[in-house]
Amino acid sequence: MDNFVSIKAFTQFESFSSEVVKSDDRYTEVRCRYAERGLASGETLLIKTPHLVLNHSVNRMEVPLQLTVDSTGEQLESLFLLSGALKSHFDLIPRQVTAAGNQHAFHYSPDMGGKHTLQEGLMRAIHINFDLGFYKTLMQSALQKETDLICNSLERKELFFAFPEESRLPSEMKDILFAIMNCNFQGDIRLLYLEAKALELFSHQMQLLQGCAEPSRNTITCSDREKLRAVYEHIEEHYLLPQSLKGLSQTFMLNEFKLKKGYKTLFNTTVFNHIYNLRMAKAKQLLTEESMNVSMVSDFIGYNNIAAFSAAFRKRFGYPPSRLSGR
Repeated sequence: MDNFVSIKAFTQFESFSSEVVKSDDRYTEVRCRYAERGLASGETLLIKTPHLVLNHSVNRMEVPLQLTVDSTGEQLESLFLLSGALKSHFDLIPRQVTAAGNQHAFHYSPDMGGKHTLQEGLMRAIHINFDLGFYKTLMQSALQKETDLICNSLERKELFFAFPEESRLPSEMKDILFAIMNCNFQGDIRLLYLEAKALELFSHQMQLLQGCAEPSRNTITCSDREKLRAVYEHIEEHYLLPQSLKGLSQTFMLNEFKLKKGYKTLFNTTVFNHIYNLRMAKAKQLLTEESMNVSMVSDFIGYNNIAAFSAAFRKRFGYPPSRLSGR
């Protein structure tokens, strides 16, 4: 078992501060910072709206930490873990639940109390907690089998846990998370934007939840499923390199039909759309950081000319790359 330090809450750290950035009838924004030498440091931004609470946290663990969460009452939560790893033992779940970077989950529980072991290193996560009444109203007109199952769990106060296995973040959801973390709006417009993005993330999760019951998913063998996951991880690491369906098929021993169909089924995107989104996200990051000009970024992400890159960038984000670069 991991050697870890057990704490009740980050408020117990030797350095802890909490600042109410804004509070009115619609929005409350709170920023917390905490640190203790030899243990961990971090920052949490919490935005409360009438219908949900958005929590963006960045933690740097110097050693594994066990965080104890007391009985919380009913909670309906979406989790998006961008980096880091954790192991959770919920009071109402007999088995251990694990999560790692690039994964997401959606769950309801009448009591989310338990213990969470945060592994050493950087952990960045976004949580969205939903008002139960708001969720029920939102789902009343959905008339989908999967959302009905969640609503039934709420009525019976029974545990519901979605995406325990195939939980990798699709590129579309990563883009939304990137937008939340790098929002440039100010004042109430910023809070309205973040609230809208939180609901957009939730919509993507509900779409994926419906897809979990599609028969086509059951036609993918365990062997092919592992190969497709390996292709996904390969692209996540090597998206700047030239890729082809033929080359990927040969490398991962999948025929092209299984690669194309299986990739779309499991990850809700195509191979080349995945690569395109990753390259555009990298381009936006480099331009935002002002570390490269448009021509340099175009070359870096694999475009032969600026015009083609500019057209692709505009198609992805709705504005030209020159807006983000003064060079």
